[in-house]
Amino acid sequence: MAKKAAKRIATGLGALSAAGLLGAVLTYRKVGRGKHDIVIENNCRPAYEKVTATYKASMWSFTSFDGLKLKAYYYQPQEPSHKYAILVHGYHGCYTDMMPFAEHYLEKGYNCLMPMLRGHGLSAGDYAGFGYYDHYDIMGYIDLIREKDEQAQIILHGCSMGAATVMMDAGEFLPRNVKAIIEDCGYTSAWDQLAYNLRTMYHLPPFPLLNLLDLSFRAHDQFSLKDASPIKAIAHSTVPVLFVHSDADDFVPFVMMDQLYDACTSEKDRLVIPGARHCMSITTDPKMYWEKADSFLNNYIQ
Repeated sequence: MAKKAAKRIATGLGALSAAGLLGAVLTYRKVGRGKHDIVIENNCRPAYEKVTATYKASMWSFTSFDGLKLKAYYYQPQEPSHKYAILVHGYHGCYTDMMPFAEHYLEKGYNCLMPMLRGHGLSAGDYAGFGYYDHYDIMGYIDLIREKDEQAQIILHGCSMGAATVMMDAGEFLPRNVKAIIEDCGYTSAWDQLAYNLRTMYHLPPFPLLNLLDLSFRAHDQFSLKDASPIKAIAHSTVPVLFVHSDADDFVPFVMMDQLYDACTSEKDRLVIPGARHCMSITTDPKMYWEKADSFLNNYIQ
């Protein structure tokens, strides 16, 4: 009887492991793989049309440390300026998602550089790295700006995965040209975020699926989900950071803002937009958003 029971348990565990592995592979292909095209969302279209009709644009490109050809759109304000905003979009998004931000910054006299992250838009790559490799790419764009303008005053502003990206930049040794960072609805880590989504969207426990998914990333993409950890990076920040989140965000939980804010070691401030959905704070209450953001940036940008 004991042998039969053990056999049944072993068979059951084997089936569970196989199902888990299959689930991990399918989830990996869904969350990590695939080219994400340029799409203009309806809420971004008015800003897109205004910016593209009003401001001069050019295409920037450079080759990443691992050989990918990356692209970004560069928009110039009406008058020459040493102020620059690097605007970083989120997962499955594109530079067009950041057009409402670009519209404001251009009106304020900022040059706007809008990267298409690896695996998105016109940039090479066939997977999203949850901000890990992307934050090195943003440092490459920072260097391009500094080569163009030694007097550049640069701010980084990212949403969701873009926010995670710029927070990971905060943990690096950044040049003095980088004056401030705004992160909007960023997550503490890719591991924490995917664990939360597994529970809330699919009603699945993180173990063992997330562990198997992590193995897939390590094998195929040479990084761990635990490497994409803004909360670890922000603990070494020397750049001022404004944390923005909505108390109604049901994708990246609101509690993550408190965790990130508490971990940050540099000058910092926070803004809570009531009732906004994920990445929608800017359109839910633009007046509150920009009053706080402009006030924050005015402390560091001349």
